[in-house]
Amino acid sequence: MKKALSVLGLLLLLNACKSPSQPVPFERTGAVTFTGKEEMGTIMLYAEGIGSNLEEAIGHAERNALENLLFKGIPGSNQRQPLVPSEQEALSKNPAYFENLIRNRGYQRFVMESSIRENRSGKESNWVKQFIKFDLANLRKDLEQHNIIRKFGI
Repeated sequence: MKKALSVLGLLLLLNACKSPSQPVPFERTGAVTFTGKEEMGTIMLYAEGIGSNLEEAIGHAERNALENLLFKGIPGSNQRQPLVPSEQEALSKNPAYFENLIRNRGYQRFVMESSIRENRSGKESNWVKQFIKFDLANLRKDLEQHNIIRKFGI
């Protein structure tokens, strides 16, 4: 009995000492696709994200979609060209704006819908394929108002 309690205590101690999972750093990928559906002033995308938990994975998928929309463009959509023509120049001239928009999740005000389409969880990370509908017209207007882009295009 004493031996069983000792083993149980040791297992509990080892479990308590186990480090919590570390956050997965964000990495922009090309894993963003156009859904094929467009509505006036919006764009609907699928984006993939990986995180240490489901919430972080969703945030990475949304950020991945946003950064591709801003700096790369979305093949097969009406937004083939990036909204922001020069990523490095825009980031260096407007660091506070992009810090708020991207890292502090200010982009949420332009997300009309965000829902999980696929989800896989593992011991170390979560993967999601997220459907995201952006209010493209208001995002563009915000970029214009902050002098990131010029009115009526690039």
